[in-house]
Amino acid sequence: MTQSFKRLWLAFPAFIWAGICFYLTLMVLRRPHSTETVILISFVGCAFTVSLSLAWISLGRWVAIGLSSVGLIAVGLAIASIPFGWLGLYFIWFGVLLFLLDRAQKFFESEESTERVLAEKGIEEQNRLQEKLVRRKLSVQTLREKYQAHVSLKEVADDFASTLSLTQLLDLVVKRTAHVINKGELVLVYRVDLESGQPQLIASHGVKQEIKAWSKLGDLFDHWVLKHRQPLLVADAQSDFRFDVMNKHADIPFRCLISSPMINEGRMIGVLRMNSAKVGEFSTDDLRVLSILAVLASSALTNAVLYQKTEEMAISDSLTGLYVHRYFRERLEEEHKRALISNSPFSILMCDIDHFKECNDRFGHASGDLLIKAVSQKLREGVGDNGLVARYGGEEFAIILPGVEKNKAILLAETLRKLIESLHVRTRGEELKATVSIGVASFPVDTLDPEGLLELADKALYKAKNQGRNSVCYNE
Repeated sequence: MTQSFKRLWLAFPAFIWAGICFYLTLMVLRRPHSTETVILISFVGCAFTVSLSLAWISLGRWVAIGLSSVGLIAVGLAIASIPFGWLGLYFIWFGVLLFLLDRAQKFFESEESTERVLAEKGIEEQNRLQEKLVRRKLSVQTLREKYQAHVSLKEVADDFASTLSLTQLLDLVVKRTAHVINKGELVLVYRVDLESGQPQLIASHGVKQEIKAWSKLGDLFDHWVLKHRQPLLVADAQSDFRFDVMNKHADIPFRCLISSPMINEGRMIGVLRMNSAKVGEFSTDDLRVLSILAVLASSALTNAVLYQKTEEMAISDSLTGLYVHRYFRERLEEEHKRALISNSPFSILMCDIDHFKECNDRFGHASGDLLIKAVSQKLREGVGDNGLVARYGGEEFAIILPGVEKNKAILLAETLRKLIESLHVRTRGEELKATVSIGVASFPVDTLDPEGLLELADKALYKAKNQGRNSVCYNE
């Protein structure tokens, strides 16, 4: 648009000078053979030159030549009244002018073409640099995202290594997984049962989806991961040809999922999984991050399980699986403090297997151990979740009953005595029978002191022994 305006502005004075040329030509024709004719003809030639040059530049070569031909006829008429030499000079000047204008046009066209090529190269270079800049920005952004991801994963690894508590670790795993990936509505952690080899849900995070009963034991997606030991990405659970979802679980509350096996030292220990209600929400990058989190979690989970087993071994009796004497005393102190604060009762039962030494002497220590294990199992079954059963020493057991007053404790003790009395253990082709003597003491009716409570329960136990065994005694 700018170039067109420039041409119009140059064409306008070209026509003005052409008009001046014709006007001067008319003046020459009106005054032939006068002294002013030469001067006017000179002016005509100047006007003709300017008009032709401007027309050449603004309107092009052929328009300028056509316009100059008309001017040439008019000027020729004017010059006809003067000597022939002037007319020859005029035609020579006209030819030289056309030659100069043509060379000038070619020169400027060449310059313009060169400038156009340079401009195009400049534009191409600018575009190339812009594309390179965009790529560099994308590269920097990718590196920044990778760096942030590595930092997040390092923080996750540090968090996982910060605790050996299995409960705290599982809570960290589901929450940090949800935070790092930041997609989906539900995070699930399954642990493989060592006996059955089946997945069992042990932790979850998310409130937007209801966890179905079948999902707590793992679904076909979890079993696929366990079988193939590979990460799994399902963009749409209802249309994935690998899984017959509609026939098995038509009411699934999710559409997209990513799942990764948790493997430690070549052994499958669990599955880490995320669900989403949106089709195609998870990508392969999300699956890659989940796999890294699964590796970190599997190592931390193995350590936490080993620590838990170590703790259980430290507080559990190796023969019976009951709590040891030290742990019993710690729990007694805790229960005593709780009872004082809440003003609630609790009771203690001291149990001893009758005639155990005779059983050992007659049948051997292996049979004695078998009898202790059987009695321990019955005591644990009889108490259930209502109390804590510990092996106090040898064939003696101690039971804490939180929140149980004395009368109820006596009834429970009698139930346990009958349960043990009905026990039959076969060893070396013979059948062993067992009975127990039980002493009962309760807080606060008997005493407010935990040590005094143990002493009273022990005295009641020996009272039952002295009264013929297989009985329950207490302080009246």
